[in-house]
Amino acid sequence: MAEPETRQSETAEIDPALAAYLAGDADGADRLIAVFGGVVREAIARFLAFRVRSRLDLAEDLTHEVFLALLRDDGRKLRTFVGRHGCSFAAWLKVVAVRLTIDRLRRDARQVALDDDTPHMLEVRRTLRSDGPDPEDVMQGAETADRLKRAMADLAQKDRLLAEMHLVRGAPLEDVAQLLGVSMNAAYVRKSRVLDRLRRALTRSA
Repeated sequence: MAEPETRQSETAEIDPALAAYLAGDADGADRLIAVFGGVVREAIARFLAFRVRSRLDLAEDLTHEVFLALLRDDGRKLRTFVGRHGCSFAAWLKVVAVRLTIDRLRRDARQVALDDDTPHMLEVRRTLRSDGPDPEDVMQGAETADRLKRAMADLAQKDRLLAEMHLVRGAPLEDVAQLLGVSMNAAYVRKSRVLDRLRRALTRSA
């Protein structure tokens, strides 16, 4: 008798890194990022290169945003992965990454791009640093900088330091993480929170 064909409803075998995280391994989150960070980053970079090549700079930040979303609430979203129809965990991650990238691009279209190197944001940073402003952009830059200063003043001390060093002065996040005495993962979590709060503040006062 011929062996029955593999059913499409079969689920994929759970990846060891995912299984370790779900089992409560103390290093599970770091292992998951180490194993699949490249997969997520490549998926995001490919999508950006195809759709909006000018935003390739987002790939690194979006990679961390994907994992922040997956690990939030004790990995609630991760626990929804069941590998239906033989879908691998890596393939599922790529879909999640692209969806988050699309959401981010839509959101950025409606918000002030605080961490972009657009002429407007460069002028905002110059104004915050009290450098000589560009006469052509001074009015718009000064208005945004004033609103940003007020929003930054309401941040907690370490959040304000991260915003000042990384977003305004352009220091690498790795250096800021060392200054704050936190891991890179914790620094990305803090950066994501700070950006969200500043964007909302700027949107309300616009």
